Amino acid sequence: MILTDFIMPRAVVANGNLKRFKGATLAIFVYVYYCQQKGIHYFDVETLSENTGYSKEEVSDGIYPLLDNEVLFDAYEDGVYQTYSENQVEKEPAIITNTKKATGFVYILSNKSMPGVLKIGMTTRTVEQRVSELNKATGCLTPFECEFSKYTTAPGFVERQVHAALSYARIKQNKEFFNVSLDEAKQVVIRYTREVSNDN
Repeated sequence: MILTDFIMPRAVVANGNLKRFKGATLAIFVYVYYCQQKGIHYFDVETLSENTGYSKEEVSDGIYPLLDNEVLFDAYEDGVYQTYSENQVEKEPAIITNTKKATGFVYILSNKSMPGVLKIGMTTRTVEQRVSELNKATGCLTPFECEFSKYTTAPGFVERQVHAALSYARIKQNKEFFNVSLDEAKQVVIRYTREVSNDN
């Protein structure tokens, strides 16, 4: 990654983010700010991996602090990350070919290897596809099972609201795992999907 003409905004340095982040998170933070100067506001994991030198798995883990705390990203849709932009328009379609706002599902998964723990996330594909993808991942001792899912016209927004509402039960800040009952998790998901226009 060659940043020959990159200038880190003084406000970014002053607010302590550079000291707070490390590893893949710091690399993503610096690279994305560089891209913003070029008018690029959409990214996927593969692009971030290629330009930071970190694996896709490391990027997936490292990006969460930048999304959950709304430090750098303001939207996430199943692998497509959008940064803050004054006009909120697509300025670099070559980075992501499908950047339109997508509908999808917020899901709640369980795993027998993690009793009492639920994984709450979102996808713009089918929930079955997402579960299959997770179950193929290395380190997954037993398969994930979908306990509940809810369709929404704004899956990224609803996911963030649900995560914020259940932050007290979040096991680790950069992971989607919560020590919460299924009934409570379902109620929170339903509440926020209903707040989104056109969602039932």
